Amino acid sequence: MISRIPLPLRLPLLFALITALAGGALVAATQAEHRQLDHALADAQAVHDNATLRLAQLEASAAQLRGFATRYRALVERGVVAADHEALRDAALHRILAEHGIADGDYTASTPRPLSPQGANLPVLMASTIKLHATVRHEQALLDLLDTLRHEASAAVSVRGCAVERLPSTEVAAAMALQIRCEFAWLNIRPPAGEAS
Repeated sequence: MISRIPLPLRLPLLFALITALAGGALVAATQAEHRQLDHALADAQAVHDNATLRLAQLEASAAQLRGFATRYRALVERGVVAADHEALRDAALHRILAEHGIADGDYTASTPRPLSPQGANLPVLMASTIKLHATVRHEQALLDLLDTLRHEASAAVSVRGCAVERLPSTEVAAAMALQIRCEFAWLNIRPPAGEAS
């Protein structure tokens, strides 16, 4: 077919054909490169999105840890975190009963037992069951006592229940006396080994 084309036109036609083929190859190469760039951009966007999500999760975890640390420091300052639970518990109970004028108050306390997993580097939640027997003048005195236990004791105190019985008496003042029997959980945190309380 080329032999039918006059000789003076062959060279320009050949040049045009080569130019067209080269241009097509260049367009194809450019499109392939464009597709590669699109894939690279999509991959980079996925990495960016994943990093942004991970950063948000880490910031949320850091905020949660700061909250835990603040609450833990508050427990330490209140005396809830301590190694010698029984001595602190007994001293706190005696002080609170005396503050409320309950001279005849008597209680029994179980040995503290762990409620959380134990590990060398973990604080351990310890619990004692306290059974308190006392006489108070009226119901408000009982409520005041329980409120003080919940807010001022060097522990977290969870009242399980109280039985209240009015004492029989012929005297008007004594007739208001109430016999109380309360049971509550006394919760402390034993610090990790090696941490000062």
